[in-house]
Amino acid sequence: DPKESARPTGDGREASRRKWKKRVRYGQRWLSEMVTSSFKRLFGDPAAARRRGSIAREISPKVSAYNSMLRMQREAVAMA
Repeated sequence: DPKESARPTGDGREASRRKWKKRVRYGQRWLSEMVTSSFKRLFGDPAAARRRGSIAREISPKVSAYNSMLRMQREAVAMA
């Protein structure tokens, strides 16, 4: 069957899958989920406000504090 011979097999199939995963950034969602979860554990539900501008004003100080904590943590690890 001509279709069968056109399909990648073995290493070719694995290489195609790796290229596809890289192209579509498959498996990257875990990073954003981890950050969101960590942020919510520290600060609770991120925003009580409903309008975008109000949400930004409410969350900005929390994001700054979170980033500062991460920066201090990275510096402490680098010094160790």
